Amino acid sequence: MPSPPPGGPTPIDGFEQGGTYYGVYLAVAAKMGPELEAAVSRVKAMGVGELGRGWTYGSLACDQGASQQLGVPTDWSSVAVYFYTRVDAEMFAAALDPPAEGIARVKTYCAD
Repeated sequence: MPSPPPGGPTPIDGFEQGGTYYGVYLAVAAKMGPELEAAVSRVKAMGVGELGRGWTYGSLACDQGASQQLGVPTDWSSVAVYFYTRVDAEMFAAALDPPAEGIARVKTYCAD
């Protein structure tokens, strides 16, 4: 299992309703299934933190702008890790093997 680089960027520690973040999308799929479950296991193995603090598993509709930037329908689901800056998101994504599906600047909802 891959891990973030030592001393690498730290994901956010909690979401703010309507906050703007950079999501690194480890998996994106039309429905919940093995691909997304594998990405959840991967995030947990990396020790990124608790679900809902620095990463999410669920509807892309909660991340406004993500579906357009990733080129997929809004009703798809994803597993993503979030950062305050694009530089941090890119550093994290660069260390992933297999690579991320993409990075998107999003406004988060569903945080309450």
